[in-house]
Amino acid sequence: MRLVARDTNRRRRTIWPRWQLRMRLWLRRLPPPLWQGIILVTAVVVASALTLLLGDRIPAPNLALVAVFALSLSARTPLSAWVAGACGFLLDLVIGAPFGVNVLALLFVQTILRDGRSQFRQTGMGALTVFFFSTSFAYAMITWVFGSLGFATALPVRPFLLQAGMTVLAWILLVPLLRRSRLVAT
Repeated sequence: MRLVARDTNRRRRTIWPRWQLRMRLWLRRLPPPLWQGIILVTAVVVASALTLLLGDRIPAPNLALVAVFALSLSARTPLSAWVAGACGFLLDLVIGAPFGVNVLALLFVQTILRDGRSQFRQTGMGALTVFFFSTSFAYAMITWVFGSLGFATALPVRPFLLQAGMTVLAWILLVPLLRRSRLVAT
């Protein structure tokens, strides 16, 4: 049943289901890093569950990196480092990587994108090039560090090899959805 309700933040009449109106008002009251964290952790958990169900066909680290990239680049407030670190820790626990692989990768990408938001605030091939550079450099550096420590056999190699294709696919699917939602500054 659809109800006519008044959204006090917009000062105009809207037609929303009651649960959706409550959810929208609740999200507006949360601090921006908190709801970004909730959305990002939910995306990582869903991607990790798909990875556990379907094997290595859906690499969760790439989906999490695309989410970090999109939120850091286009949100009104920059994504905080604790959110990126928590998502990396969750990924390390779920997919069984050595502790710190995805934490370092997500923090590295988040730092690059947060420091260069004014220069990287673009879409298309420019933003995609920045994303490819930062993720490739992050995973190359982390693989070198963990390989030199003797953990090279424990690294999930197949998701890293599928990184390019899955990143392009997730970029094509995720960015239009974020542009239509309220997560992106217009």
